Amino acid sequence: MVIFGFLLNSLVVGLFVMAVVSLVIPLPKNIDTTNYTVSLRLMSFTFVYLGVFCAYKSSYYPTDLFCLPFIFTTSFQVHLLGISHINMLNSKYFELKYVLKTVSPFLLFSVVCGICLLVKGYHRIDSYSYFFENIFSLDTPDIMVRTLWFFYYVGCAVYYIRTFFSEEAALKEKEENPSAVINKKGLRYIHCSFMFTIVVLVSTFVVSLSPNIIVCAIANLIILLLYFGSGFIYIQYPKTFLPANDPKNENAASMQDSDYPAGRSDASEIWKSWRNRVVTNKYYLRSGITIVQLAQLLGTNRNTLSATINQNEGKNFNTFINELRIAEAKGIMRENPSLTLADICTRVGYSDQTNFSRHFKEITGTSPVAWKVSQKLV
Repeated sequence: MVIFGFLLNSLVVGLFVMAVVSLVIPLPKNIDTTNYTVSLRLMSFTFVYLGVFCAYKSSYYPTDLFCLPFIFTTSFQVHLLGISHINMLNSKYFELKYVLKTVSPFLLFSVVCGICLLVKGYHRIDSYSYFFENIFSLDTPDIMVRTLWFFYYVGCAVYYIRTFFSEEAALKEKEENPSAVINKKGLRYIHCSFMFTIVVLVSTFVVSLSPNIIVCAIANLIILLLYFGSGFIYIQYPKTFLPANDPKNENAASMQDSDYPAGRSDASEIWKSWRNRVVTNKYYLRSGITIVQLAQLLGTNRNTLSATINQNEGKNFNTFINELRIAEAKGIMRENPSLTLADICTRVGYSDQTNFSRHFKEITGTSPVAWKVSQKLV
């Protein structure tokens, strides 16, 4: 047990070190790293939280089935780990409505369990016989709540695993899914880190259900090792954080404002080339695409692209992208009039149907439904 304690304490220190590294790690300056930055901050908070929990583990009994501190921690961690990984694949899962949808039951369980503790106190479960004898007892309501909380945790784990692999499959089909903004090599890093996370979830499942102190000790050590491994892999990701499928990506970082000045005599020809690439490759359909990302794809920088769009199109970047998306949406509605607006807005790069309808009306002067009626597509 002395060796185990040494390893445990070493890993706790390692988690704090990993948290610091996650906060100070330098990120590429020439591209938009918003998603990765958000995910990295969530991972950093995860390391700190778990380190503090393990440092004060005296309040947690390894042989207590559905132990409340452990159930609370694992439920909290599954949200942090799940959101931080899935956010890298599709940022819509970090939107408030999606976060509240999955986290609200966690908050509810916390409140209900707190009330049970105040009224009836906490009951340690050191055997399955005690568990089955008291799970439905009115004198031990915390046992029932903790059990339901555990199944909620399992449901969240299944939800995040299914969502991750579903989004990953969509990103691997880049030619059919223009919303992909992550390259395949970078995707392998995120996949590997998430596989570590899955083993963490399985290990916490074992700890929650096992009354054996040796099994719990081994599982806890595995959990910390995997956390450390997952974090180490995750911070390697910036090395591959580049938009995919464009040979000019390698040279984009060295581009200067003077490379393609909007005032040059051949600026209109340069813009025709860039615009053709935007339309041909349908970069505008990529969900959440920013001017920084588009500039990276075109092999230039943000300022030059912004000035070129303003000079040649007479509009800003957002208006330019939205007009291309709405034109695409009208084409889709003509070819597939049976598609729902939700399907159409997803296909043209919008994550929110309200924004799609608002931009459609701003550009065409009518709503999508009214436009379909006017075109006799309904």
